[in-house]
Amino acid sequence: MKTIFIVDDNDTNLAMAKEALHEKYRVKTLPSAAKMFMLLEKARPDLILLDIEMPGMNGFEAIQLLKSDKERSDIPVVFLTGITDALTEARGLQLGAVDFIAKPFSVPVLQNRIKLHLDISELLRERTTQIQHKEEAIATAESANRSKSSFLASMSHEIRTPMNSIIGMLELLTHEGLNGRQSNYVNAITHSATSLLTIINDLLDMSKIEAGKMELIPVDYDFLVFTDHVYSMFTYVAKEKGLDFILDIDDNIPHYLFGDDVRLRQIIINVLGNAVKFTEKGSVHLKVYCKSDNLVFEIADTGKGIKQDDLKNLFNAFTQVDALVNRKVIGTGLGLSICQSFIEMMNGKIEVKSDYGKGSVFTVTIPLIKGSADKVKEAAITATNKLSLPDAKVLVVDDNEFNLRVAVGLLGLADIDAKTSLSGRAAIEMVKKEDFDIIFMDHMMPEMDGVETTAKIRELGGRNKDIIIIALTANAVLGAREYFLANGFNDFVSKPIDMRDMTATLMRWFADDVIIKSDDVDAGEAKPNILSAIKEIPEINVKIGMSNVAHMEEFYFDSVNLCRKKIPEECEKLTDYLNAENMQSFAILVHAMKSMLATIGARELSEIALKLETAGKNNDISTCQELFPSYKRRLIKLYNRLTAIFPEEVTSERVKGSIEALQEGVEKALGAAINYDSDKSMSFIKPLLGLDFGDDINNKLEETAGELSDFNCEVARDILVAIKAGF
Repeated sequence: MKTIFIVDDNDTNLAMAKEALHEKYRVKTLPSAAKMFMLLEKARPDLILLDIEMPGMNGFEAIQLLKSDKERSDIPVVFLTGITDALTEARGLQLGAVDFIAKPFSVPVLQNRIKLHLDISELLRERTTQIQHKEEAIATAESANRSKSSFLASMSHEIRTPMNSIIGMLELLTHEGLNGRQSNYVNAITHSATSLLTIINDLLDMSKIEAGKMELIPVDYDFLVFTDHVYSMFTYVAKEKGLDFILDIDDNIPHYLFGDDVRLRQIIINVLGNAVKFTEKGSVHLKVYCKSDNLVFEIADTGKGIKQDDLKNLFNAFTQVDALVNRKVIGTGLGLSICQSFIEMMNGKIEVKSDYGKGSVFTVTIPLIKGSADKVKEAAITATNKLSLPDAKVLVVDDNEFNLRVAVGLLGLADIDAKTSLSGRAAIEMVKKEDFDIIFMDHMMPEMDGVETTAKIRELGGRNKDIIIIALTANAVLGAREYFLANGFNDFVSKPIDMRDMTATLMRWFADDVIIKSDDVDAGEAKPNILSAIKEIPEINVKIGMSNVAHMEEFYFDSVNLCRKKIPEECEKLTDYLNAENMQSFAILVHAMKSMLATIGARELSEIALKLETAGKNNDISTCQELFPSYKRRLIKLYNRLTAIFPEEVTSERVKGSIEALQEGVEKALGAAINYDSDKSMSFIKPLLGLDFGDDINNKLEETAGELSDFNCEVARDILVAIKAGF
């Protein structure tokens, strides 16, 4: 029977490790490194499990002394410790350790890793004996052992980079015109890779919590934006499973709250994710309300439920209840344990009630602390009234004019006069002619995407080899940052652009060049009458849109108007792409529209764009053909409503129209209105709005356009009949 020394100054750790190993090995527990060296004079272990932080002689000092002893330097040492950061691991490996096992440990992991190292150690000893302990063989064996140990220790960290590259390449594959079977294969691989990344991130979060390195960062935040992000994340997933996702928010909850919204979002997303994952039919209901100075999140589902005997283990790490029933559901069993830790750090609690076979209700309760509206707005424009980089040379690359306008506008708040490019190829030519300090690069673009463009710029060499390139994309999925960093980018900003992210990025890369202004920046003249009118449009949530543009009314006004102008053009392009079954171009364009609509607060239309984008990527033509007609009608309806708010500049520069043009346009518009085709009717009216037919006819045409925008074809028809009667 092989002998293992366990060295730790904590009696509980010694007892737990001994309990895990004593059935298969002879175990000696020692409370200090000094005691270990005393026993080494009498006995030789086959492996040493060594803690790092101990009084007197710590683990690093102990392994240095051990490895300096030629007679005992070949004893494999495994650090069993709560310190698992990369620098600590690297130092331990340099000193001769073969592995790191984090505390608290999983018994199966501990047993298997110990067996692995003992087996390797046995093989090394046999090989060393066969060649009569020659120094060359010893050096070779130790080198192999160190290489193996280095791999084992770094694997949990390094695996994320290749996995993110895999996911990124799979994303690119979706644009290659795959057939149905190939798309299914790619989706299956993507799902598995994403699940693996989730597991790895859970493990890292758990290790940080156990090491006491996880801290809350409370800030003032907009609760409406918080719930909107959660709703947007799950409404599509739930619908894909055929579930009803219901969001019920108490109107009495303050608009602005104070707390760590990032960790709170992680908690709610985890619990909601479990609810959707374990519910096959019925609904998932998120109810949020105030109770006794507390904020309460109640997540109810009609899923499988949890057995009463399993409830006591529900929040234990590495535990998944009802394993037989849930064997096909991937997970570490860490999610709820992590959530509970975060909730306790917030001085809150999480409770669960479940009726097995019928569903569960999870209740998360945390103290409600009111936030400051002013501080939220200040945070949304973090230092934008002070941050100034007038000499920065910035290029923004995006195939969508709206996205360029938003990015350039936000950069302008920092006094940056950014240049723009509508394609990757054009960007490369601009980079050849002019030196830029930083490039904001969109990901999904036709002909040449952002990854390929970045690679081409790097290949130019010289200054461009190291130029700062920031990924600018709406594909902000888990692991996206790592994917872009692995493909030549320096940083990552998600769309719709949050001014805090943009400011933080500028500060990160221009820290030495930032100028702090002493005076305030003029935010521009607000247009409250127009903003009030936008608030009346049901498709747009102005509060969400305003938060996306740092609460700058003038800038939001311009963004909405630009979106309005883009809608007809983009709709026509999408129609052409779909008719030609050019799904790659269709997916890229609808992806850009998704971001554009999300920026102005048109959440539901952005969600439909996501569905169309996903279907386009999967070459699912039938789904696109089913969804797009109604989506186009809704966009045109939004366009017409916005046009009533943002009229074309026709009043002062109208060209006199001919009676023939009026007669032809009215006849065609009337025919379409009789057939209840408001879109087609509007297409005949719109050219007439820019012409002058006299005040009476002009007013009637504008009135007709307003009725058509609300799909009131019958009223529009009567007005057109009245116009026709005057010919």
